[in-house]
Amino acid sequence: MRDKRILPLDINTATRIDLRFNLGAAPPAAELAKARALGLPIKQERISFLRDSTGNWKLTEPVRRTDIGGATYLATILSGGQMNSIIEEKAGNLAQYGLDKPQIRAEITSPSGPGGAAKKDELLIGKMLKDGDKEVFYAMTNLRPHVFTILRTVYDQVNQDLEYYRNRYLFDFELGQPKSLELSGTAVAAYAAGAPLRYDRRGENWVKLAGMPGTKESPMKESQVENFLSGQHSVRISAFTYD
Repeated sequence: MRDKRILPLDINTATRIDLRFNLGAAPPAAELAKARALGLPIKQERISFLRDSTGNWKLTEPVRRTDIGGATYLATILSGGQMNSIIEEKAGNLAQYGLDKPQIRAEITSPSGPGGAAKKDELLIGKMLKDGDKEVFYAMTNLRPHVFTILRTVYDQVNQDLEYYRNRYLFDFELGQPKSLELSGTAVAAYAAGAPLRYDRRGENWVKLAGMPGTKESPMKESQVENFLSGQHSVRISAFTYD
């Protein structure tokens, strides 16, 4: 029975994923300059991930805070996504499928070569075609000789922009982890006579530290600080204007 996985490999042994886009049709320099001048988004020509010591995939090119869920789903699609149909058992003229200059090249690096050397396996994605009421894309890998098609749902996942993989939490802390909190700024200064507001966790309780002269530490209701932290933790970045 034929293995219908797009890339029949163990993604859990992989250490790196590289996505390369528009290998045969990069936008002209003038168009890129115009898009930048207008503040329009420009698709990265390359997006790279490395697996860290915890097993999570992290953006390394460019280096950005990473949405772990999005990066993990990419790895899942590459290793577990299914072929739609076989077009040609042994690829001949790749140009007719757009695979000589593919839209996307996904490279997966793993230490599975001779003696544990780095080995690269790749998925190429070419032209789109209509298959009844479905849109599918020609594809092939270095692991098999045939040309096959993938569904648009698979294509769209591999074709995501950099923004999809970026962590949109404003703050990285996990609820229950913070041990201290300090608030400062003009609004706080007006309230606290110029001094920052500082709070420390003491065991299961929060304590407001002495800030202004003549004040003392005072216990806080845990919910007061925890509710504030929960509100900050839920803040998401809607758009990255500049890096």
